[in-house]
Amino acid sequence: MADTVPDAAPPPSLQRKFTTAVILAAVLPAVGLGLADQVAAYRSQAQYLRDRVEVTAALSGAAVDEFVQAKLSSVGLLADLGTVKVEGWGARLEELRERYPHFISALVTDGNGKVLAMSPEPPADTPSSGVTDREYFRVPQRSHRPFVSDAFVGRRLGNDALVAVSAPLMEDGKFMGVVEGSIPVSSFVSVRTSGIQRRGMEVLIVDRSRHVIHASDGIPYTFLQDVSDRVASVDPASGRRSTPAVFMT
Repeated sequence: MADTVPDAAPPPSLQRKFTTAVILAAVLPAVGLGLADQVAAYRSQAQYLRDRVEVTAALSGAAVDEFVQAKLSSVGLLADLGTVKVEGWGARLEELRERYPHFISALVTDGNGKVLAMSPEPPADTPSSGVTDREYFRVPQRSHRPFVSDAFVGRRLGNDALVAVSAPLMEDGKFMGVVEGSIPVSSFVSVRTSGIQRRGMEVLIVDRSRHVIHASDGIPYTFLQDVSDRVASVDPASGRRSTPAVFMT
């Protein structure tokens, strides 16, 4: 019995080839244009989000800076008008806090860092200690200029998260002490954070040493955590970033 050979498939007709070519010619450009449009839309949306975050950060930074500078000016004025005499400082510090309620405390020292007066006065059993270890004393002592500190933890009246503003007391060009006011971090972040979170964003504020001053609930950082390897820094002279910005989910 002879083997049978199956019939070979008929070659595609010219009409089928033409139809396939027409379909490919119509579909492929449409798919390509669709993909290109999606990529362009994604890039546009990503740029919009970057711009929105940057504008929000810039406005928030300016608002915080303005708030702190106003408090710095107040202690600077008090230092310019004050003297190194102990008498009267308690009343001056009370008045400072009445005029600027965001100050949780205020104090004045002598040239050796000894606290001469404080408002409010600490409990009677509070150990007497100076402030020579604090930035708000050491920097004005060295520079003879007003100063805004990095974040720190209070110790005389509690353990609040604080930022201090201070100004030197000078007499005939000689450093005689500082006038200092402590500002709770919560006083300048709570309302601002709530507004930003309603826009679907989170807030991270760091000090000049790249330690966390404040992180909103959606950011897993804690007060005084070192984030120098994770956030962009800005050159205060040029206003430009010294490292690329980091965008977090």
